[in-house]
Amino acid sequence: MRRVVSIYYLIFSLALVAKAQQAPLLELQKRGELVLSIDETYLHQIPNVGSWSVDRIKNGKADVYVNRAQYQTLLELNIPFIPLKAPSLLLEHTMAASIGEMALWDAYPTYQTYLDLMQKFAVDYPDLCTPDTIGYSVNGRLLLALKISDNPAIDETEPKVFYTSSIHGDELTGYVLMLRLADYLLKNYSDTRIKNLVDQLEIYINPLANPDGAYKTGNHTVDGATRTNANGVDLNRNFPDPAAGLQQDLYSGRQVETQLMMDYMQKRNFSLSMNHHGGAEVLNYPWDDSVINSETWQRHPDNDWFNLICREFVDTVHVFDPSYMNDFNNGVTVGWEWYRITGGRQDYVTYFLHGREITSELSAVKLPDASALSAYWEKTYRSFLNYLNQAIYGIQGMVSDTAGNPLQANITIAGHDADNSEVYSQINGAFYRYLKAGNYLLQVSVEGYQTHEIAVEINDFEALPLNVVLEPLTGIEQKQAAAFKLFPNPATNYLTINYTLATNNPVANLKIYNLLGSLLHSQSVESPETSIDVSDYPSGIYFISLSQPGIKREIQKFIVE
Repeated sequence: MRRVVSIYYLIFSLALVAKAQQAPLLELQKRGELVLSIDETYLHQIPNVGSWSVDRIKNGKADVYVNRAQYQTLLELNIPFIPLKAPSLLLEHTMAASIGEMALWDAYPTYQTYLDLMQKFAVDYPDLCTPDTIGYSVNGRLLLALKISDNPAIDETEPKVFYTSSIHGDELTGYVLMLRLADYLLKNYSDTRIKNLVDQLEIYINPLANPDGAYKTGNHTVDGATRTNANGVDLNRNFPDPAAGLQQDLYSGRQVETQLMMDYMQKRNFSLSMNHHGGAEVLNYPWDDSVINSETWQRHPDNDWFNLICREFVDTVHVFDPSYMNDFNNGVTVGWEWYRITGGRQDYVTYFLHGREITSELSAVKLPDASALSAYWEKTYRSFLNYLNQAIYGIQGMVSDTAGNPLQANITIAGHDADNSEVYSQINGAFYRYLKAGNYLLQVSVEGYQTHEIAVEINDFEALPLNVVLEPLTGIEQKQAAAFKLFPNPATNYLTINYTLATNNPVANLKIYNLLGSLLHSQSVESPETSIDVSDYPSGIYFISLSQPGIKREIQKFIVE
């Protein structure tokens, strides 16, 4: 009898286990994703965990979205987890089935209402905006943007700013806020500040980057929205990653929404962008991952500038609600210091497109009750305007040849830029370089032209106009810069320079500048090595350039102790 009871108990236990495993599988089959709570200590056991949809880590617990393959990986690794209810299923959300029902901005639009709103903007304000189709999602829904400018039909030499939201389909606070921002800019064009922004910028707003995720259960509701797209792929883990380097196949394995967004951003050369999310209340800036196959992480060269504009955004928010956006370092964090991800959009934009993008997490609740949306607007809209205004600051100008033709030039900050942080002028010659206050030495170069160097001083919240004219190389075949080495570096008394000069012209000009761009030393050199007395130089950073006629100059940084 005891044996019969034991067998019955075993069968009953196995049945319970099977049922427990069946429920998540049914959820995966229905929604394509599952939300789990996993102890943070287990994350390092997951291969390539940076590509997983780790949503947030708090109090030692990680909320992780998984697809069927990832769920199976957890079972095989015997990693314990607790299933969670999907955020989009926690509430029944108020929907607006018409434009009129969106009047108070206290509802989520149905898909058709969204399309109607975007079209209405263009109809009501034809001189200020134009709709822009990015493409179509996996399930054929429109990926839309709205261009707002004083001349929306013209590609002007103005900074282009890109606001985009809800690449994760269940994070929809930014979706409604971006629709409202478009409405606010258009309705308030007579306001001096708004007019200044619209007249000096080309503002692009993509309110919904993942419509298939947002309307997973039908165009009439966002209830049941998913983080992933229709193929169950996290689009913010699907972009090319800096750690893989520039030689990777940029389009292999990318979802259609990812490819369309890559093409769209590349063609428009956005100088500044922001990608809105939800699930926390913080601003996050690059890098999210290490750069170029490195296991060690380092800050972006413009880290101080990124922190400046993020702090302005968050500090403005705190004036109106000190309890809002205070996660991590009082509302601002570097991606890597929060948690590492691979395939994120902000790193793609900043590294591969030489743009500047940050990620905002606008609400701790991914899909808040629609009645709370107006409160989020009141807390954030001034910061949205401040961020647009940042695009007007920095070093801005045109690069052209002596005949006035625009040039696509490389603009590098000597001794500062690294990891693709240099910028390029656009096809119309316009360039925009955002920098923290300081003194810098700009190098502007185009193949076939003489490199131009300009010492600049810039302050925070300042626009510095700078037009550059490059002279062509003539009569001499263009060659690479003369290579040279410095030692010791740092130097105390003497700095030795070892170099290799072109054999057909073995004379070069050597110059030393301080951080202000002032010329401290200049001499001609012919021998392969020379020493310079730097004992009277104050301690600090200096730049040394070596140039020959018709050959690109090389600049290196050295330190005097």
